[in-house]
Amino acid sequence: MRITARTVMHLASLLGSREVELELPAGSRVLDVLVRMADLMGDQAVPALLRPEDRRPQGHLRIMLNGRDIGVLEGVETVVQDGDEVLVVPPAGGG
Repeated sequence: MRITARTVMHLASLLGSREVELELPAGSRVLDVLVRMADLMGDQAVPALLRPEDRRPQGHLRIMLNGRDIGVLEGVETVVQDGDEVLVVPPAGGG
């Protein structure tokens, strides 16, 4: 199945694009999307997306599935479907 993964700011530069299409097997979860994104970013960039010790998402990231925060779903264990969109947003600061 095909999933669209999107991100912004420094994560987009690490990924090389604001958006990538990913092929994943049926039954994949949001976590699988994040791991695939991290694989595309390369080992040095992985800590921006995943905790190196357990490859779980960094706690400061906001992750959305089809416009819904995964916190109101099943978190990173939420199963994705063909055509879904996962958006990963790092915190923004400024004034």
